Amino acid sequence: MKSQIKWAPLAFVRLVVALVAGILTYLYVGQTLPELLPWLLGGFFLIVVGQWWAARRGSAGANDAVGLLALAVVFLAGLTSAQLATESRRASHLSQLHGPVEFYRAVVDENPVVRPATYATTLRVSAVRVTGRWQTAIGGIRVSVPREEGVAAPRYGEVWLVRGQPAPAKAPLNPGEFDYRRYLGYHQIYHQQLIHPDQYRQIDFLPPAMCALLVCGWRRYSMVYLGAISRPSANMHWLRRWSWA
Repeated sequence: MKSQIKWAPLAFVRLVVALVAGILTYLYVGQTLPELLPWLLGGFFLIVVGQWWAARRGSAGANDAVGLLALAVVFLAGLTSAQLATESRRASHLSQLHGPVEFYRAVVDENPVVRPATYATTLRVSAVRVTGRWQTAIGGIRVSVPREEGVAAPRYGEVWLVRGQPAPAKAPLNPGEFDYRRYLGYHQIYHQQLIHPDQYRQIDFLPPAMCALLVCGWRRYSMVYLGAISRPSANMHWLRRWSWA
């Protein structure tokens, strides 16, 4: 007796695959798509009508057709959910503002990456001043701060008041080059800015998530501790302690 695949027990798998396929498709062609929410609502209406039609027909072919329609609607739901989650499509996003940004208020959203000449981190914007008026705004900015004497490393949760206009993330210059702009877009970051010490000031400390604050603090402590014991003088200190033990 030949084994057959029973599709009924795999309904969850089919739905998940269709949903994930819709999300992945949006990552590659999402910028060219129109507003999808009305189409999704229309798809749900077609499913209801299709179920009524299949129940009246009472045939396996009608049920299969409605099932395929449902998978198509789930695929569309994946596209729509990814579109709704994309910050750059919202009216309050930095890329949708009219006029140059004079100042903006943002929170440091991650621990800095220490580079030879700069600190790199991400800011999440909460408000901007355009033509002398403050307004609510959203957006992620990848910033670099020069490592100069007297300039402390950014800390997760610091709220900054920054002067200047962030620039859109740059596309790769050469064919086959790593697309850093697309990588940032996956993290809802669409702008970059080099911020000099005289362009920003810490005005508050409001961590977006306390758990992330604890993790960032522990990571910073661990890096300092590991850096200390890696120095030759520190190693000699530990060797002396072990020799006395």
